Amino acid sequence: MMARFCPSKFLALLCAASFSVLAFADELTRLEGKWTCQRKKSNGDLVTQVLEIKGAKFKYQQKGADGVARLFAEGEVKTEKLGPFSVAKFFNIKGGESSTDLQSIDDDHTLVYSLDFDKLRMAAGFDKERDDDEPRVDVYAKSAGK
Repeated sequence: MMARFCPSKFLALLCAASFSVLAFADELTRLEGKWTCQRKKSNGDLVTQVLEIKGAKFKYQQKGADGVARLFAEGEVKTEKLGPFSVAKFFNIKGGESSTDLQSIDDDHTLVYSLDFDKLRMAAGFDKERDDDEPRVDVYAKSAGK
């Protein structure tokens, strides 16, 4: 028996697909702005992390306790839902000691996150084994006016 084309079912499916794409785009819009986090590294050093997201692009900077930048990275970011979890994928990353000293990095980062109005919690270092630091949850505060 041949299935009949049903325009109303096709339209409903198309709308559902469009709304799910818009939901992911909207989630990325909610992440836009400048986020700051202070934490201690596993060696005891205090660092400030600044994550800025604009559209599908990100910039990340890590500063030492003296305020001097130690690490800079930029690239692309996208969000998706994996079951009940919100996931941010950072890819096409270039990094270095400053924004003028960037090299392509053959790595990506996938972080589970939760977002409240002005707090962003990101589970870092759980996606794969990394030499530089222990897995952790970083809590970022949104900078005023962003």
